[in-house]
Amino acid sequence: MNGKLTASCIALGLLLTARAGDLQKANEYLKQALEATDNAQRIQLLHKSIAEQASFAGHYQLGKALRDNGQLLEAIQEFRSAMQLTGPSEKVDRAHALFQIGSTMAQQGNGAEGLTYMQYSLALEKHPAVEQAILRLESQLAGSIQPAAQLERALVAASRDLVLDDDSGSSATKIPIWIQFEFDKADLTPQGVAQTAELGRAIASGALTQYRFRVVGHTDLIGTPEYNLALSRRRAQAVASYLAAQLHIAPDRLIPEGRGMDEPLVAKGSREEQAVNRRVEVIVVPPEK
Repeated sequence: MNGKLTASCIALGLLLTARAGDLQKANEYLKQALEATDNAQRIQLLHKSIAEQASFAGHYQLGKALRDNGQLLEAIQEFRSAMQLTGPSEKVDRAHALFQIGSTMAQQGNGAEGLTYMQYSLALEKHPAVEQAILRLESQLAGSIQPAAQLERALVAASRDLVLDDDSGSSATKIPIWIQFEFDKADLTPQGVAQTAELGRAIASGALTQYRFRVVGHTDLIGTPEYNLALSRRRAQAVASYLAAQLHIAPDRLIPEGRGMDEPLVAKGSREEQAVNRRVEVIVVPPEK
């Protein structure tokens, strides 16, 4: 993805709009950095370019170079800085920055939070490489229990940190939580109980007390639409009931609903290959104004 997706970013950087500093020097440092074969030298040149004039391309390329150097936190900050330099009409560049933030977070081990940023990227620009990266991460998360701290960060990002300036004015971010059920049942498995408990601790955190949550059940593609719709509703209700009864989450903060087989993550495959489709998604509901 990096090659094709960054072409426009590089072009943008070479056509910077002057605000302060020496534009010619900034462009020259950026050009030298892109041609450098030594990563340490590339980082140094990119810092010089940004010092002369902040640019999307400068911060974006610096983020990539710092990530290659193992400096993941610093890389995320540079990708954020790049994103902050985009306007509402620059959706492609913003999508690229969001994807890099998400993929770097996943590299840190913060998969749930990283997935949130990747989904925002895909909402801004449909790109096959992003879709494949999301599916790989979803498959990875489906086989593990996501801890409360990671879920909290993902939910906070969905509720506050990421605001898309799109024409529709709405961009609900879905946080997939793979809560396990017995096949064709709405009974939580032991692993499902453990994951639901982690979700409850995330929802109960102080940063999210003012929010409500839609708990949305999904199924695989095996069976009829009518049957799967009812099954997805029962599974969503099972999660909401457990959160209320065992984790003491106020019932009015939880809105269970089912989508059945209408929104699969994978469109075909065996029962095992469709495991990622059998999921619960949590959607943050902003407080009423």
